[in-house]
This record gives sequence, structure tokens and C-alpha cells, in this order.
Amino acid sequence: MAQFLLAKYKCVEALKNEPLDFRVPVYLGLSLGLRRGEIFGLTWDRVDFKAKTITIDRQLIHPKDGLTKPKTNNSNRILPIPDILLDLLKKHRASQTVISPLNLVNSNEHGGYASPNYFTKKFKRFLQENDLPIIRFHDTRHSNASISLASGNPFKSCLRIARTLIYNHYSRYIWPCNRGYKKRCGK
Repeated sequence: MAQFLLAKYKCVEALKNEPLDFRVPVYLGLSLGLRRGEIFGLTWDRVDFKAKTITIDRQLIHPKDGLTKPKTNNSNRILPIPDILLDLLKKHRASQTVISPLNLVNSNEHGGYASPNYFTKKFKRFLQENDLPIIRFHDTRHSNASISLASGNPFKSCLRIARTLIYNHYSRYIWPCNRGYKKRCGK
């Protein structure tokens, strides 16, 4: 776990040198465990700066398809925004020179839909250039869940935020290991 946390720290440090339009999607993945489509489907009317929450109720899988409903009904959720992400979102909104007619938080240079696939390539390049472990962007969701649990947050609290992700992680990796341990120890 220490090696994992060190890699996350190095990633956050390297992000400080990146433009806001790259930093914001990465922070949304790391801080909230959002899916790539949820990040690129996020609109400013879903960010409540006063209540410090983000409402997830749409996604962008491919620009030509526009915004669609999230992967599952359970994917619709309201998440608390950490202060560091809230500040970053405020700076990002203030710095957007082209106001997106679509009201997108993460848009292309013309205010239209950004390509999630292009961002994924940029993310991989960022990791390589900063000598960081190469992971899929989707793995930032797993990082969020693991760090949240390792930080001592209650399982139910983490489950409310990442729902199926944590359940699947536990059912796939943790519970089978525990059963195997009990079997080997004769318990």
C-alpha cells in the first residue's frame, strides 16, 4: 500500500505542472472515483458550489452520441466535493475562455464534447513522461476506493460513493482471500 500511496503522491505533484483542462478530469477520477464517461458528461449545472456536491446523472461515451444516461440506475448519485477539488473546479470555470454552449465542465477547445478516448491517450502519455506506473484511467476509480478504505473511512460510507466498484473489489479479492485464510488456518 505504501508504494501505491507514493505513486499517487508523485502523480498529484506532477499534475501541478499540467493545464487545468487536464488536471480537472484526473482529480475527478482520483477524488471521486468517477468513470471517464461521467467526467466528460459532467455539466456546470450539476456542480453545486454552495452545497459542495456534484450530481452524476449522465455520461459521454463518444462525442457523436452526445450525453446519455449513466451505466446503471445506481450510477445516478450525488457526491460530496473535497475542498481541493472544489477550488480546482472554481479556477477551471474562471479560466475557461470558450464558454461551452453545452455547459460542459470538460469540453474541447471549441466548447463541444471532448473525446474521452483522446484524453485516455493523454493520460497514458502523462504517466510515461513523469515516470509513473502505467495504469488505465479507469484504475483511478480503484485508487479512490482503495485509498478511501485504507484511510479508515467506514465501508458503508465508501460504498455510498463508489457502490458496485467496492462491492466487486471486495467480493473478487478480499472475501475469497479471507475464506482461503480461514480454510488454511482450520477456522
